[in-house]
Amino acid sequence: MEDVLIFTIDGEEIGLLEGKSDWEWERFVVPEGRHTLEWTFIRTSWETGSHMGYLDALNFYVPEDSAPEFTEQPIDVELDGLGSANFT
Repeated sequence: MEDVLIFTIDGEEIGLLEGKSDWEWERFVVPEGRHTLEWTFIRTSWETGSHMGYLDALNFYVPEDSAPEFTEQPIDVELDGLGSANFT
């Protein structure tokens, strides 16, 4: 099994990137209402090399009369010797 980056909405797996891959554009529909969006990286190999998953951008496209409401701001994470995740 290779390292994986999993995207879930409300705990349901919606997207999956496995192993080494080039940059990919993905599009997912988030239904109306409150939802939890979560990305989880699972390292399955301890071989040398880069063991990371990257999320370059997140865009929301919504009808003009509505907008996403963030109830909890993501926090920055620093992983000793492995990298970081920064949110602005």
